[in-house]
Amino acid sequence: MHLAILASALALMATPAFAQVASPPAAPLPTVYVIQYKTGPAWLVGKPLRDQPMGPHGAYMRKLYADGRMLAAGPTVDTGGATTLVDGGVVLLRAASLEEAKAIMAADPAVTAGLFVGEVRAWRVAFSNGDPLAPRT
Repeated sequence: MHLAILASALALMATPAFAQVASPPAAPLPTVYVIQYKTGPAWLVGKPLRDQPMGPHGAYMRKLYADGRMLAAGPTVDTGGATTLVDGGVVLLRAASLEEAKAIMAADPAVTAGLFVGEVRAWRVAFSNGDPLAPRT
């Protein structure tokens, strides 16, 4: 009797009504460009971040964000919980290519003024919950 019930259940599950519908493959996650800034030759040694001439850099970062180019950015800080700049910062950037990302970094007023030097690397996102890497609408 139990075998008959099991056989009936298996037969029912094999019908199209019970077949699982395959979900479409997920879209590949975007390449993000990571700018790693370090203090440059014009950095005012011994002065905190708030005393550095960073206004034009801040305006540039806000423009990149408003344009949907910058995903996130901020200074590298000490690990003791304070918010003092240690030696630079990081920017996660959307760009069409590594060359474009390098051009965006090179146009940063903090780079042109020598406050920062930077390096750009491509980062292929492998895992993400979609925020903040999801496209802006």
